[in-house]
Amino acid sequence: MKGTQIGLQLPPVIALSAEHFIVHSGVQDAATTLRHAVQDLFSISSVYADHRAGCSHLSVTLHEEFAKAGFLVHNLEGYEVESFLSETFTESLTNARCVYLIDDSDYYFLRDPVSGAFVSFVETCRYKGGHIILFTH
Repeated sequence: MKGTQIGLQLPPVIALSAEHFIVHSGVQDAATTLRHAVQDLFSISSVYADHRAGCSHLSVTLHEEFAKAGFLVHNLEGYEVESFLSETFTESLTNARCVYLIDDSDYYFLRDPVSGAFVSFVETCRYKGGHIILFTH
């Protein structure tokens, strides 16, 4: 007996991008605040939202907006922060036109990381005028 396949009408997955993101009332204040924060000499901000509330999409949208405005944008996932700080990050990466977007940052902080590396990262950004935005759940 031959098997039969049934075609499923699955909708296509929408890629995360600024053009697919709607700045609705639930994120409008956060988005506006973050856009203004990067105009300062240094900023560190945190956005907390429930899972599936649009933080990752907001992060991608801000990345595109900041890059178009001339910022050097680094997107990191929480699980990448430790290796980024120990292997990649140098003071020369950071300046006043640099933004670090860290999605699922709670993953990094809940793992009992070595705090000295993160403190040095924040202090370098403060000294050089970089910006850090943490997205947590």
